[in-house]
Amino acid sequence: MVLTQFPNLHWLKKQIQENFNDQLSSNGRILPQKGWPTVLLNVKTKAAERNQVKGPLSLFMNLKGKSVVQVENKSVEIPENCFFISNNRQYYSLGIEEEVETFNIHLGDNFLNRVSSGFANSPEFLLDNGDGCPIPQFNFHNKLYFKTTQFQEIIEKIYALGKEGLLSNLQLEELLVELALHLQIQENNLKESIAQIPTIKKSTREELKKKLFLATDYLYSFYNSNISLEELAQVAGISKYHFLRLFKIVFGESPHQMLTAIRIKKAEEKLIYSSLSINEIAWLIGMENSSSFSRLFRKFHKIYPSKFREKYRNLPQAAQGN
Repeated sequence: MVLTQFPNLHWLKKQIQENFNDQLSSNGRILPQKGWPTVLLNVKTKAAERNQVKGPLSLFMNLKGKSVVQVENKSVEIPENCFFISNNRQYYSLGIEEEVETFNIHLGDNFLNRVSSGFANSPEFLLDNGDGCPIPQFNFHNKLYFKTTQFQEIIEKIYALGKEGLLSNLQLEELLVELALHLQIQENNLKESIAQIPTIKKSTREELKKKLFLATDYLYSFYNSNISLEELAQVAGISKYHFLRLFKIVFGESPHQMLTAIRIKKAEEKLIYSSLSINEIAWLIGMENSSSFSRLFRKFHKIYPSKFREKYRNLPQAAQGN
């Protein structure tokens, strides 16, 4: 279900409390079952405040502009190149104070149950046990996640098909399953990396993990700033050299390498989807000048930004403008 307006907050909280027992959506349509439905919120607005909503597994992102999400004691500004995840039955608050186009995805109870069971159990087990299969719960870290190429391709396909009126319920569910699998693989890899943090106590590892995520959130949000190692270590609350060692263990790259990858990804988007000059793009991603940017870009792609733009900007989905 795709909505272009936020549902009335009082109505929504009442429905959540009653587990959508009346099986009615905000637009009066009959839902196929009780419980949180799967909802895509593609809303254009200049202001919104959604406080303390007990949601399903939710992905918060914006196609344009920024929003702020708070989960538990963590408040994060979501830039266009990232998304934030809140888990099933967590309370979240969403705030918008500027012109934004959201593309938030709330994965409904029935969808989560079927997908998580399918991921966790073998085909033989599913055939033998049917509805009696155990249902593990998806559980993600509350943090900013970078929009990978695969993630972006899935989102763009859902968005484009929805705009054209060609997005059937079957195709939407298939694409969301693909998205959920991608997220679960990423999360499993991250958990394996976190397990490599050299510490005796599990509680210490959990605390270090949270501190490192503060640093990656900072990189994703302020990638166009002149960020120092000292600054990141202060954000994380860890001594500089201890921070660098742990960061490399968990993420498999240095903070500088991650920052560079974020900048290159943002530059790719602007080269394809905007009419900004090379110099403007260099400034936008925090580079000193267009020459430095061009050299860095060529190091990554074996091609200069201008040639990259010529090669890719005529793709069907490319849009001219800023």
